[in-house]
Amino acid sequence: MDKFAYSFEINVHYAEGNPELQAFRIEPYIDGSALVVVKNLYGKDCSEPMLRFRIIHSTNGTIIPIDMSLPVPDFNFNSCKYFNKSDENVEYDIGVERQPGLRVYSLTPGYLLVTYLNTTDVAASPAVFGLIINWQGEILSNNYLGDAYINNEGVQFSSKINFFAIEPELGFFVSEFITGSYNIKWRFFSPPDERGQITLINENTITFTQIHSETRFIAFPTMGYGYCVITFGSTSSFRSPVDPQLWVYATFVQAKTNKVSKTVLIYQNTNNPPLKIDDITCGNSFIIVGYSCFIAVSEISINGGRYFVQVDFTSTGSVTDIKEIRGLNITNIDHIFMSILFNGGYLLTIHTRINEENDDVLGYVLDTNKTFQGSWNLPVPFELPKFGTRYAPMPNNSVVAIKQEGTSDIWNVYYSELPRFIEDEGYFNPIIDATTPKINDTIPMQTPSLSITYESPVELSSGNISIFEVNGKESYFRQSFNGQTMEFLSSDNNKKITINVFESTFNKPNQLYYVVIEDGFVNHKNTEEPLLGIKKNQWYILTGDSYGSVKLDIKSSKSFLNLQSEHEKKKIRDNLAIELSASVSPDRIKATERYQNDQGQVVLLFSISATDDLFKSSANNIMKDLNTLIKFKSYTPISLYNNTYMLDREYGFQAIFISSVIITSLIIAMIILIISDFTMDFYFAIVDSKKVDLQIPSFIILITPVVINLVLIVKTTFGDENFRDWFVRSRPKALLFTICGIIEIETLSICPLGLSKETGSSEEHGSSEEAGLSKETGSSEENGSSEEASLSKETGSSEEHESSEEAGLSKETLKLIIWAGFLMFIIEDVPQLIIQVIYKLKIVNYDIIPFITLTISSLIIISGAFSKLSAAVDMCRDSCVWAYPGLEADLNFQIQ
Repeated sequence: MDKFAYSFEINVHYAEGNPELQAFRIEPYIDGSALVVVKNLYGKDCSEPMLRFRIIHSTNGTIIPIDMSLPVPDFNFNSCKYFNKSDENVEYDIGVERQPGLRVYSLTPGYLLVTYLNTTDVAASPAVFGLIINWQGEILSNNYLGDAYINNEGVQFSSKINFFAIEPELGFFVSEFITGSYNIKWRFFSPPDERGQITLINENTITFTQIHSETRFIAFPTMGYGYCVITFGSTSSFRSPVDPQLWVYATFVQAKTNKVSKTVLIYQNTNNPPLKIDDITCGNSFIIVGYSCFIAVSEISINGGRYFVQVDFTSTGSVTDIKEIRGLNITNIDHIFMSILFNGGYLLTIHTRINEENDDVLGYVLDTNKTFQGSWNLPVPFELPKFGTRYAPMPNNSVVAIKQEGTSDIWNVYYSELPRFIEDEGYFNPIIDATTPKINDTIPMQTPSLSITYESPVELSSGNISIFEVNGKESYFRQSFNGQTMEFLSSDNNKKITINVFESTFNKPNQLYYVVIEDGFVNHKNTEEPLLGIKKNQWYILTGDSYGSVKLDIKSSKSFLNLQSEHEKKKIRDNLAIELSASVSPDRIKATERYQNDQGQVVLLFSISATDDLFKSSANNIMKDLNTLIKFKSYTPISLYNNTYMLDREYGFQAIFISSVIITSLIIAMIILIISDFTMDFYFAIVDSKKVDLQIPSFIILITPVVINLVLIVKTTFGDENFRDWFVRSRPKALLFTICGIIEIETLSICPLGLSKETGSSEEHGSSEEAGLSKETGSSEENGSSEEASLSKETGSSEEHESSEEAGLSKETLKLIIWAGFLMFIIEDVPQLIIQVIYKLKIVNYDIIPFITLTISSLIIISGAFSKLSAAVDMCRDSCVWAYPGLEADLNFQIQ
């Protein structure tokens, strides 16, 4: 039967210290921790008035024992008998004791819920209460949860406590039959706050018009604040040929909005021989989109057959699939449980009674199609105390289990990763394929949009998407949209949702944010079922530093460029940062090493740090203030400092958004396209062109541009000192750009972006003795002008160095490259495309290489046409000319 055994590893050994204390049940927490309930199963005292639990911490595997007395009636501690015999078959929820008294549930990490009967007359007025207890064993609150159910057999302590395992912070759901009827009373409570207090949010009654006395129920969470109540039953009595022998109904509850759906039939059987329901388990199927119930049924006759039926259905009551799961040996068993795994698939556990005190358990893994894939590999035999469960599926597609041999006091804690049939990308939601930005990405301030791509077609629904700012332990709301707010949301190809973001949302540098998507923000397009969202503290985003730039006036720029020492230029930038900070917010502005020459004026880049102090200006406000101070510098302190008075008031202070990842990716893509184009053209000229007598024109078109580009590169290398100095300092990168330049000359137009740092002469040209930005500037002996504004008292520099020290290629070189690009477009790109088209029309068997070559040539033509048009417009405007327009602002500050 086994295909593969998913092995367990021993992670923790624990000595209880008393062999009479046995691990009884495990409850998982969302953070990976686990709650272990311990009971005295072999002692003589059946009424030990103690609650014993152990917390297994997820971080280091340590086990913290808690033994505590509880202020509850003594009969709750009776662990030796049931109130009545039928109580053994009341509960069908995995892991819940079928006995009166204490029941323990995990809630949010740090807390547990203990329910008990609280009454002076058990037979007359039983009520269910719940204690909220923290991991330190402190009772924080005692709460009325509802009335217990009484029938003619006595008290049935069968209240169902349900919460969403992957979102316990949404609260919990309590449901129970109402005494004297088969209607169900439900109550919805908030999760415990820091003081352990819970609040009743809503309550209502599910009323059934037609229900049989044999009916029982279970409940499970659906999406968000939703729950589904499953009522089921079977009868051996013959009513009529059309009456069902067994039945399963579903009722959906929206607990937060207090809405209850109509009860719908999802499964029934009228066949003979009569069948009865032995076990049932239901849950959110995550991957299939909708819900699933697994029903163990058997023939009422002695030695009758046993079957396992799976029913898939939606929240509208529509049944999408019913089938029998075959190939499982389920004849000699007592109970079957099916756990739906978060990343697809199912864990089937089969319990077999060994003796009056113990069960044996086996675990099998099924894939998303309910096909058997393998078994877990717990030590055999793996025994459980009667009605206890020493294993628990965890929310992260794993299982934790405890093995305790007989009366030994030693635990072995096992842990196993189960197969992930669909991978989760870190969003705790396997139906999300990707987001932009990704988890923990750094984004520019004022990022205008976010996007989510789903695995399946979706449509917007009524849930919210919200953005929060993180400040220490506190979170502050920034923005929220409902799925129906169409002016801020758009859908692409039914899978990608784009969310427009206000400029004020990501408005702080170096700030952590997270995005929350409610369940039901989108529905599956085909089934209209609400889909999982992204819970709190999962999709984190970080903003980078804020950046802004200033521009020196023309005279100051000339003096700055004439400085020979990087140290002198750094001192000027640092002094500017100090003076700018003094004008707005001390120590918030820092100089960077990056600058550029914009038509003879130097643009300097500064960073502005974030602050958590609410009494200090935000980076955005600082930039606005600096812009005002500089634009009106004649009336502000800017004109009084030794350096800031040299700033260009027309330019002011401008925000710069640096997106290095995007820019670098564009450059890499461009280089790959250039190399691919040349490689395909070369292969075509050598191999394919001979097939239709196009080899000579192919070689001419291939070689001629290479020769021309090589000549231009030699001229650039010897004629432009900036390029030559950069080539010496950055050999690996410069070599790459040069090789690409031989293939495509316009590649050189982005190589000066590496010159955003110092590009001037070395120290051998001399340095000034002082790099202060003084208003008392001396005149240069070489120009003899007292009006020459210098950045130091003695610059000692002549204008002959001016052009060679610009932070970029000279304007003449750039224009030459652009004109060469126009020429290459005419004599290379267009003829290559024409030859590819002629080849396609003439050849009989058109294979993949010419097709790729034609495709790349077409892309080159399209991108080239746009770049040439833009370059022509720029040249007409007499501005800085770039072969790849639109990248200049970011590239000049990015490529090192």
